[in-house]
Amino acid sequence: MSKKKKSDLIPRVITALVALPLLIALIALAPAWGFFLFILLAGGISIWEYCGMTFARDHAPGRIVTLILGLGLLNVLYFAQDFFLPALIAVLLGLFLYYPFFFKDQKKVSHQTSLIFIGLMYGGIL
Repeated sequence: MSKKKKSDLIPRVITALVALPLLIALIALAPAWGFFLFILLAGGISIWEYCGMTFARDHAPGRIVTLILGLGLLNVLYFAQDFFLPALIAVLLGLFLYYPFFFKDQKKVSHQTSLIFIGLMYGGIL
C-alpha cells in the first residue's frame, strides 16, 4: 500500500494569514513606486518559473533573454503606456530573431517562441 500524502493545506493557510496583511498594507500604504517594485518582482518570478517549465533546463540563456524582455515590457507598461504596442512589437521581433539562431533544437524553435510569447503575456502583462 502507498502512503497517504500529507496535505499542503496548513502551510498554505499559514502563508496566506501572514502574506495577506502584508499585501494589503503594501497596496494601501506604500508609494506607487513600491507597489511597482512588488509587481515587477512578481512578474519576474512568474516569467522565470514559466520559462523553467517551458524549457525544462534545455536553454538557460533563453530564460534570461525572456526575463529581460518581460521586465522591459513591464517597465514600458508602467512608465510609458503610449509606447506599449511598439515595445510589444519590438519584443516579438527580438524573440523571433534570437531563438532561431541560438536555440539548439531547430525543430522546436517556432513552438518554443510561441510558448515564450505566451509566457511574456502571462508573467509580464497579466
